[in-house]
Amino acid sequence: VSDISLPHTKWQRLTTRRYDFNFPAQPLLSDLVDLYFKHENIYIPLLHRPTFEKQLADGLSMRDDSFAATVLLVCALASRWSEDPNIAKDGWACGRKWFEQATSMDDRLFGQANLYDLQYYSLAVLYLIGSSSAPQLCWRFVVVGLRLAQDIGVHRRQALIEPPSVERELFKRAFWVLVYLDHLVSSWMGRTSIVEYDELDIDQLLEVDDEFWDHPTHPFRQPANRPSYVTYFNNVLRLTHILTLGLRYLYPLNKVRVLFPIDDTWKESLVAELDSALNQWLNGLPEHLRWDPTKKEPVFFDQSVAIYTAYYQLQILIHRPLVPILRKSAPTKYLSLAICTNAARSCANIVDIQRQRNGTLPAFVNVPGVFASAIVMLLNIWSSKRKGLIPHSGSSREMVYVQKCMQVVKLCETRDVLAELASVGGLTRADLKDPTLHSPNVSPSNDIPLEEEIQQISHPSVNIPKLDTPISPSSFKTSPSYTEGYIDPAQASCELECMMDLLDSNVWANAPGGLEMDAWGIYLDDFYGMTQGDVERIDSNI
Repeated sequence: VSDISLPHTKWQRLTTRRYDFNFPAQPLLSDLVDLYFKHENIYIPLLHRPTFEKQLADGLSMRDDSFAATVLLVCALASRWSEDPNIAKDGWACGRKWFEQATSMDDRLFGQANLYDLQYYSLAVLYLIGSSSAPQLCWRFVVVGLRLAQDIGVHRRQALIEPPSVERELFKRAFWVLVYLDHLVSSWMGRTSIVEYDELDIDQLLEVDDEFWDHPTHPFRQPANRPSYVTYFNNVLRLTHILTLGLRYLYPLNKVRVLFPIDDTWKESLVAELDSALNQWLNGLPEHLRWDPTKKEPVFFDQSVAIYTAYYQLQILIHRPLVPILRKSAPTKYLSLAICTNAARSCANIVDIQRQRNGTLPAFVNVPGVFASAIVMLLNIWSSKRKGLIPHSGSSREMVYVQKCMQVVKLCETRDVLAELASVGGLTRADLKDPTLHSPNVSPSNDIPLEEEIQQISHPSVNIPKLDTPISPSSFKTSPSYTEGYIDPAQASCELECMMDLLDSNVWANAPGGLEMDAWGIYLDDFYGMTQGDVERIDSNI
């Protein structure tokens, strides 16, 4: 975009071609661009396809280094879905040669940022999310990108109301994508967001598909009978509002706990309010994004899977702080464990349905939610093993869901992280390949009530009491729009009350809150030392 009709124009850094970039040759370049818009831009609508392809065809990448870097990062991202043998042979490092070229430019911090700079930081983070085990790299790129955007005032609404334009909407897209990535990376690393919502007064993205931006008579107007794929992103942004509140108040620093009376009762009330907000968000989803395993439109089906995966992941994040509460009389402990377990199972079910429908096509956007769901089920299995309750059908049943998660992750990476986590807990490869090994009558369906599952454990003297009174303002009620087999948490909480006594709360209490590999490495090292003796004792009894 050489002439941006915004106040940003006077600040735009004019760049020339100073670097010698090596682009993919045709037709590979066109194929990669198509893969990017087909598999990445439907979730993160950063670029406008007609504008991008026109600039590429006009040779802007040969004249402007900033745009050239954007093109290289598009190629790097798209390489994840490429079947070209020269790309596929690189495995985990596919696209790195283009990423390293794009990041070789070192002059972005010495002048006013332009649109391509904001796109560059967004694309770089998206690439690093799926290609790096160091989330701090993502954090650095997000921080710089957001500060550059604030420096040129993209986060503020313009004083004069003007009709939408391609340039203005692209700036909005770049900024909101950076905000979304900020919240996403913050949740992984256990940090507060860089930008708070009270600092922003910019409008959300126009829910208009790319092909309708330049309509000759009705520009920027979506047909009434056709949902926009951008609606998904706006709804995910609303979901991150709840995410940031949960991160700030449910996972505060210790000094915050000293300054404010944050006790278990206060935390239960906050979880109830967040859960209520989460249900309101879910009830407000448009029809084309609601989960339906028979949905025919492929884009809306994949978006539905992604948005429900994010929903279940946030549900786990909100309720996890109540799981390790040591007060045995607190009924919310059992309800939160039920909600976490059921959310994890539901997530495993929907991504497995997507995998069966899409075959070997990886869905990188779902990996964080799949990882969180698998961790919930593995923690349940590990804590049961520490209590000496293996083998039993409940663990084998949980491994069915873990296996579903692993199969999804295997489509996205060559090294199976979840398999490593399972092995630390004393679960063998045979367990992972055949989760019904020790219990041949276990069904992969979760139609079996948890009460029946618990009774299969040899603790016949344990009675399962029923909870007759609500426990919170919102009663932690859930929306009916769950995947098949979802167990009502209100029912499951009663059934899980005895299970909680059988599980080792230390396994839950000490688990890291995010996906940072360093934190999980320390946790797993400590856990392996604690469980090594238990695993040997359990295995000797099998």
